[in-house]
Amino acid sequence: MIAPIVLLAASAALVSAQGPPPAATPAGCTAKSFVIPSWVVANFSSAGGKTSFTTFNRASNVSSTVECTGGSCTASGSLKALIELSENSAVVSLNETWNCNDRPGGERFMFWAVGNNSLRLAQADGKITAKNPQVLVKGSLIAPVAITPIYFEGPTGHGTPGCSAGSEKPKWTVSAVAYSDATGDGVNSVAQRSLSLLLINQATGYDASCTAFADADAKSDVLNLNCAGLEFQSPTIGRYSTSTAATYNVATRQLTVTQTWYCDDTDPGRPMSISATGSAPLTLTCTSRSLPGNNSQTNCELPTDYTLSGTVSSTTVLAPFSIEDPTPGTDGCTISSIFSPKWTFSNFVIEGKASGAGTVAVPTTDAIVGFDVILDTQNRRYQYPMPITQGKKTESGWYECEVGTDGGNGLPLWPYECKFKYDSAKKELVLDANWECRDLDVRHPILFAGVATTTVNAEIACEKFQDLAICGTEDPSYTWSAPISSVTWTAGEPAPEEGGLSGGLQGR
Repeated sequence: MIAPIVLLAASAALVSAQGPPPAATPAGCTAKSFVIPSWVVANFSSAGGKTSFTTFNRASNVSSTVECTGGSCTASGSLKALIELSENSAVVSLNETWNCNDRPGGERFMFWAVGNNSLRLAQADGKITAKNPQVLVKGSLIAPVAITPIYFEGPTGHGTPGCSAGSEKPKWTVSAVAYSDATGDGVNSVAQRSLSLLLINQATGYDASCTAFADADAKSDVLNLNCAGLEFQSPTIGRYSTSTAATYNVATRQLTVTQTWYCDDTDPGRPMSISATGSAPLTLTCTSRSLPGNNSQTNCELPTDYTLSGTVSSTTVLAPFSIEDPTPGTDGCTISSIFSPKWTFSNFVIEGKASGAGTVAVPTTDAIVGFDVILDTQNRRYQYPMPITQGKKTESGWYECEVGTDGGNGLPLWPYECKFKYDSAKKELVLDANWECRDLDVRHPILFAGVATTTVNAEIACEKFQDLAICGTEDPSYTWSAPISSVTWTAGEPAPEEGGLSGGLQGR
């Protein structure tokens, strides 16, 4: 039995390597630090009172070694580690700071993260090792923002026990087959072939729905089916999703399926991509009926579910623990707000009392102002500019914002609270706004604040309505951006684990 031991690894220069590291999410140090702050722990060994292991920081691509003798431990670089050993497991806690300078301008940016995970241990010949060669320690950022990034679910069934074994001789369950072949005269009716079916991968449980439509007089007998499953309904699949291609030969009734799926049930540190193909004729039961205009329709179905056997065409070892990584993408709300905060303005409107007869001029006194705004980020997904209208007047020249529909629901790419002022003579608009981002951690929003000053450089057109001059952006599609200065951020109130989250998961 191993007596409980607590070992603290303090910062000391021992070993630090920059490469070649395992492949990770294809993004820079900064993006990975926000999205996957984590470590791979490997080479764990304990014997004769000495314990050692290595860590690989997946964000900074820096490897470190921790060595302990008795109660004295050393670790390379800024890494600190705490290890608690018991009879069958070891809990590894990591605490590390690192710098990234891959953003435009080359400015160094400091990150600080902590995390822990347990290792299952095995004993042999007086030596203790980890049962899994590598273990992932997921981190939570403390700085520059306090968040625990979202780790995705990964493709369907990747961790299901038996996924790898069942993939050696792949099989699919084919069901709900419905084939139709109808003739037509091209005027009152259209000749058409259609096929629909369901495919279930028996190794992963992945369920795909496949359909095909074609003109019945098409020269080719082969129908190309479009297949889709959960990956089109869930935002949390991540960078890898099951893909399926299928064809059906009308003349021979041959169904051919080619699919790529993923398994990491035996070792999450060594995920596999598996591609396979299966092909067989389907024994369908068909009936025909006459249609008006000397036309006919034949309908066929599969009486019982059919098991289609396949052959593996390729297997590929993926980067360690990459199955649950997010899809690499462009800067989202949080990263944009920290590194290049800007508002994009559009649809500027100003109205006030018309100044007599003649050409309608832009009002300069006692005018009411409105505009649309959205955070200038590379990844907006389906979000759109939000209208801001003039509310109650506050201190000198400032007006409270009336945020448009949905503006109060916690969606991140426009202010949840703001004030603005507009100088008609200078055409200068100043927006003092607060906004939040939840794209990296849906439960722990980051609250941002800053001031943007911009010149309204859009072409303005005016028209008169009764005694009002109503003026607005002449080109509705015209936009312009302004940097946000004096940006500050702080942690917001945690959201409940279930419910209470409007807007859902955001894109990166």
